[in-house]
Amino acid sequence: RHMANFYKITDQIRAAINLTSRVNTITFGNLSDVDLNKQNIYPMAHITPENCTMNGATSTWSYNVSIFDLVDWNKDDVRDAPNSFHGTDNVQDVLNDCIITFHLWLDEFRRGDRHADNLQLEGGVTFQSFLETQTNSLAGWSASISITAPNATTTDGLC
Repeated sequence: RHMANFYKITDQIRAAINLTSRVNTITFGNLSDVDLNKQNIYPMAHITPENCTMNGATSTWSYNVSIFDLVDWNKDDVRDAPNSFHGTDNVQDVLNDCIITFHLWLDEFRRGDRHADNLQLEGGVTFQSFLETQTNSLAGWSASISITAPNATTTDGLC
């Protein structure tokens, strides 16, 4: 059942994000394997496992989670805009919406069914913004999260 914790945690992350009803697509694994050119997948969340630390009776599992969306560009010259600080795109709107989605799913993760599974989100979460304009115009946030879960024992059928 120890490996079952990996499945359980990954599924609970996905379920909590899904409950926000603010993303169209949730993907897992290597982000470079996801076709980011499809227009109907945004906004999206992506989950990547990072590491696992065994701490005696528990293990702490780390994941990187990203939430991002397409940036819309306006063809107007920024110099003609009434407020050039906002530029000719909706980057600020996208960043604002994505961080709200992060807050909602983390709140759901802390309050929802995760306690019944003895899953504990550890510490604070630091968000890193990103703006990807090379291939797609994407903006959003990534965060590494750590979740502690009890280890399986031999009576759980581990051996």
